[in-house]
Amino acid sequence: MTRELAKSRHSETTYRWNVTEAASGYDLAAEHIHPHYAEIQGIILDTLPFDEADAFTVLDAGGGSGRLVEHILDRFPRAGGVIVDQSEAFLALAERRLRRFGPRAVCHRTRLQDNWSALAGDGIDVIVSMSAIHHLDGDEKRDFYRRCFQSLTAPGLLINGDEVRLDNDDTYLSELRAWSIHMRGLIADGLVPVTMHQTMNGWIHRNVDCFGEPKQSGDDCHETTGAQLGCLAEVGFAPVDILWQQALWAVFTGQKP
Repeated sequence: MTRELAKSRHSETTYRWNVTEAASGYDLAAEHIHPHYAEIQGIILDTLPFDEADAFTVLDAGGGSGRLVEHILDRFPRAGGVIVDQSEAFLALAERRLRRFGPRAVCHRTRLQDNWSALAGDGIDVIVSMSAIHHLDGDEKRDFYRRCFQSLTAPGLLINGDEVRLDNDDTYLSELRAWSIHMRGLIADGLVPVTMHQTMNGWIHRNVDCFGEPKQSGDDCHETTGAQLGCLAEVGFAPVDILWQQALWAVFTGQKP
């Protein structure tokens, strides 16, 4: 297990997931907070176009504490995994989780907005992501998807399981409110660590109380699946497809020809 660090232009003190307590709290409670956490990870795993004996390299963009890469390396014993994430706190968790895989797992600390492909190296066969890319604004998403296309070997695959915006604003707000009620219920029932309460209440304030206000990079910059598939096609992915969608969450893919 190795880790390399890249300097980030983003201040360590302004990025909420650099707080150790918040990162460890989410790692413990993710399956409660995210209504489809395990389901989406399962869809991503089942979509990987490999047999158990295949050797390949997967990059997890915004891979956090390493749970998805752990599942991939367990299922595919000849695979290698690369995590890029800007959170030192999350990567410390990933290092501990993935240490048993030795050199098969590598972590790089860098923002998705930066040139992570220079750290990841050549030979990336598939890029996966879960609940990360929606933090990029529209231009950053386009640049990120372009970098994914350039970094993948052909016929490489991008699989993104993420939060998305719904086409109808009233329905979108209704689903945001439903998730906020879910979060408040978790807090009231003591099902999430106290260290996560501020983070969850902050999400509710930004997305429900301040609905319709301008977003900036780092916020929940949700875009529709249609807009994102269009962006994937624009940078060269073909075909692009939605594998699954329910309420605020979707899994969609793009293939590098």
